[in-house]
Parts: sequence; structure tokens; C-alpha cells
Amino acid sequence: MGGSVAAAAGPVLGAALTALDWRLIFFVNLPVGALALAVLARVTPSERGSSRFDWTGQVSAVLGLVAVTYAVIEGGDLAYGSPVILAAVAVTVVAVVVFLGAQARGRHPMVPLDLFGSRVVATALVVALNPRVARVVGKHGRVLPIVGGLLAVVVGLVALSLLPADVPVLLVAAVMVPVGVGGSFTVPPVTAMILDHVPGHPAGTASGVLSTARQLGGSLAVAGYGAVVAGQASFQAGLRISLLASAVGLAVLAVAVLALHRAA
Repeated sequence: MGGSVAAAAGPVLGAALTALDWRLIFFVNLPVGALALAVLARVTPSERGSSRFDWTGQVSAVLGLVAVTYAVIEGGDLAYGSPVILAAVAVTVVAVVVFLGAQARGRHPMVPLDLFGSRVVATALVVALNPRVARVVGKHGRVLPIVGGLLAVVVGLVALSLLPADVPVLLVAAVMVPVGVGGSFTVPPVTAMILDHVPGHPAGTASGVLSTARQLGGSLAVAGYGAVVAGQASFQAGLRISLLASAVGLAVLAVAVLALHRAA
């Protein structure tokens, strides 16, 4: 039923996005997010252990994410050397510095920096549910599905970049299968890998950081693709560059995971 509702809502959402400029949606979501943070600040603390709301960390994180996303998306149209984009980059840098300072020196940090002390956790966050993953992990360990999944995505991305513009849609869909399957094989073992290298108390925070890293990577990738496409002579040329760049990055990550496994 959920799939039917989503399918029916797709054309409506598409029409709404066509009728409304994306900037309007962006600047509507921003105050809504700020309101959500204000509501969370008034939530009754848990009886298991109260924790103060990290205002500095929350606000600086939101500002930094908004600024860097805006800079990547608008840089193609406004030029990356324009005052507006440079100001957005400056806001991003300042927000990151403030965020790191708040997490390092604050009494109640939102994301304790010692979570990143492990090279395994740091690498896994950069990399991030298939029902067969648990069976594969139980038989072959976690490294094989992670590396295999990353390489499957690499193969799919390279194949997509080589397709001509007039290729049949069914062939495009078939070539995209390794991308989806490979991605589904990486996330569960990556999550388990992170939780294995984090003490019990901040496990929930580590899981939240992983989810945030995945969402941030996805949003920046979409924005980056758009910027690259806008800077090329044709859509296909920009898309080919973006796909190949992503494939190279994932191949490097696969090598990094293997290196961590051998060093362990």
C-alpha cells in the first residue's frame, strides 16, 4: 500500500517542484528544522540519564550543512569565486571550527570527538538492508560484503558512464542493478563494524552519526553532480564525469577497508 501511495504521490510532487522554485522549498525547510530543534530542546529528559541540549553544536552543525550545500548547488550558476559563494564557504569554515570546538570542550557534546579515534569508525563513516547480508557476514565476515559491495557499485557506475545517450531504458535499469545491490551489501556490515569499535554508552550517538554521514554524503553528491553537469557542454558529459569520479572514490574506499582489515 505504501508503494502505491508513493507512486501516486510522485507526479503530484513533481508538479509541485516544477511550479515552485527549489529555493522556496529550501528556505521553508530551514525554519522548520530550526523549529524542530527548539521543540527537541523542550522534550522531557529521560529518566535513565539527563543530558543538556548542545545548542552550540546543533546550531553550528545546521549552519555548516546549509552553507556547504548552498555553495555546492549554487556555485555552478553564480561562479565559485562570486562573493555569495565565498561567503557561504566562509560560513561553512567558521561553523565547522565552532562545532569542533564545542564538541571538544563542551560539557555535553552532541557528537563526542573520541568516537572518531578509531580508524575503523572513521573509514566506515565515509563508506556509509539486504536480507541476505547477515547470512553472508556470518559465513565470510564483514570485509567481504563491504569490499564486494563497493566494487559492485564501481562496476555499475563505470558501466553507466559508458552507455550512449540513446540506450534503451531497460538496459539502463539492468546496469543499475549492481549499484543498488552493492550498496545494500555495504551498509549493514559497516554499521556493525562501527558499533563494534564504540563503547556501549555512545553506541546510539555513533549510529546517529553514521546515518547523518550517509544523508550528508547523498545530498552533497546530488549537489556536486548538478554543479559538474552545469559546468559541462552537455548533460551526458557532466554525468559521465560525475559517475567516473564516484567510481574512483569508491574504489579508493574499498582499498582502505582492505588495508584496515590487514592491519587489524
